[in-house]
Amino acid sequence: MVMGDLAREAWRVAAFYGRSWQRIVAGSASTAMWLLATVLAISWYGAAERYAVYIFWGFVSFTVFSDFAWAASEVRAMAAAGVLEYVRAAKGNPFWAICGHVLATGLLWSVIDVSLLYAVYTALFGAPPPPAEPLLFVGSLATLTLFSLGVSVAASYTFVGSRTPWLGANIIMWVVPLAGGMIPPTLMPRDIAMAFAYSPPHYAIAPPIYAATGRWLVEPGLAMPIGIAVSLVAIVAAMYTWRRADAAAARGAGPLAASS
Repeated sequence: MVMGDLAREAWRVAAFYGRSWQRIVAGSASTAMWLLATVLAISWYGAAERYAVYIFWGFVSFTVFSDFAWAASEVRAMAAAGVLEYVRAAKGNPFWAICGHVLATGLLWSVIDVSLLYAVYTALFGAPPPPAEPLLFVGSLATLTLFSLGVSVAASYTFVGSRTPWLGANIIMWVVPLAGGMIPPTLMPRDIAMAFAYSPPHYAIAPPIYAATGRWLVEPGLAMPIGIAVSLVAIVAAMYTWRRADAAAARGAGPLAASS
């Protein structure tokens, strides 16, 4: 049942965005231009070759998280269109419908946007940057995806009752990655960098950067398990939030009932 819901939502999202190619091009191009502008800016100081790879992988982590946050901002439209009410009427769980939408949309946009980032980097430096530690990179990227999904689905509850969900998505997509180390802490003075060791998002946002560059602020044997734990907490929080929302809607209360 759950896997079927996720598969149907993934197909629906792919078909929708396949028809909306202008939106894909515009959104992805803006992401690529951010990277280009940043690399060109640091090149004025003669440091492009030294720092570009760190900036690139920071953009990759930021892009993955922000794409999931933007996908979550569309949940309000789903509620207004009656999709979530239909799911509830069919005795379904709104959490899985929202999770399927955010996962499918976030993954689709991440693949497109990260591919464009690779293209920009390759155009500037002649070759894409290979991850220094491929296995750790794959594992940390999976953790980042799980964390992005959990935080975005949990945040989508507030978007349902908001007139400006795009504003909430913008706040989340900047605050969480910045608190998590999208600007690589390994480039910062040690005293400043160690402050990130006390930030839970750091263990989901920064490890892909560390694994890709081969420089870790916290040993991977400690950072990776903490990242998995933080991501699972985010998923549990999202499930709990939407279970409470569903129960409130059954009583005719809460933003989910008001939007139906």
